[in-house]
Amino acid sequence: MSFFCYYAKEIGCNNLTLSVWNDNEGALRFYQRQGMKPQETTMEMIID
Repeated sequence: MSFFCYYAKEIGCNNLTLSVWNDNEGALRFYQRQGMKPQETTMEMIID
C-alpha cells in the first residue's frame, strides 16, 4: 500500500479508491488498517 500512496502522490493524485466485497472481512480489515475508510455503498441486483 505504501508504494501505491507514494506513486499516487508522485503523479498528482490526492486519493486512492478501491472496491472490495462486503463479505470479504479479511480484506476490509486489511484496508482499514492501512488507513482507508468506507466512503460509499453500491447496491447491486443480479438478474437472469
